[in-house]
Amino acid sequence: MAPALIGWPGVAITNVDVTLPVAGKDLDLHCNKLTFRTGIASLIPPRPSVSLTMKGLRKGGDLYVKYKDHPDHTGLVVEAEGVLLDQLSIPGLSESLSGKLDLDADLSLEMSDFAKSTGDIDLTIAQLKIPGQNIEGLVLPPLNMGNAKAKLIAKNGVVEINSVQFGDQTSDLKGSLTGDMKLGAELRRSFLNLTLRVQFSEKYKQDPKSQMLLSILESFRSASRGDYGMRWSATLDAMGTNIMSAIPQKVE
Repeated sequence: MAPALIGWPGVAITNVDVTLPVAGKDLDLHCNKLTFRTGIASLIPPRPSVSLTMKGLRKGGDLYVKYKDHPDHTGLVVEAEGVLLDQLSIPGLSESLSGKLDLDADLSLEMSDFAKSTGDIDLTIAQLKIPGQNIEGLVLPPLNMGNAKAKLIAKNGVVEINSVQFGDQTSDLKGSLTGDMKLGAELRRSFLNLTLRVQFSEKYKQDPKSQMLLSILESFRSASRGDYGMRWSATLDAMGTNIMSAIPQKVE
């Protein structure tokens, strides 16, 4: 353990286990070096800021998280470089994803009026793979999604989702996600307008384990394009409480 003297005073600890609360779950990580710093997010009234820098995660990568508590909003900065996903536990998945994550996110969240929130997220994942799943009897084989990239920008009450792409000619799946989310005063009142287009490889379509999924998606297949097109237009609240709102519409 040693003091960190550059920037705000802090403490550096080597060879340490770290538990981070994420979406109601505990994320357990191990890193070669952890630097913890505190600072002041605002003077009047005084509000704290806290940052964690984790160098040399056990399975690869570096992670930086900074939390700023302002009087009227919450600031959150997350930077990840070369983080291997198989060391992260994802809720709902029996096994971890695999791939290498690079992330740069800077968010300002207005909790009293979520529509005023701003920020941007720039994300890339190299060689993303989703493990095989059994979802209430729906058996899905492992899915190689290749490289994925996404850029989201929140401003003027709208989250722009105009650059989300995944897969290529060598992956099991390729496609794109476009649209936006109009932010509501509460997150659950935000309105989604998203279009998803996906195309499966011949190898994946011939796998016996994928037949049930393909049969479910058949009603969304475009006869002219050969891919599957789906659009969601509803509030998050409606999608969570009304099954009909959660079911997408077909897009040609």
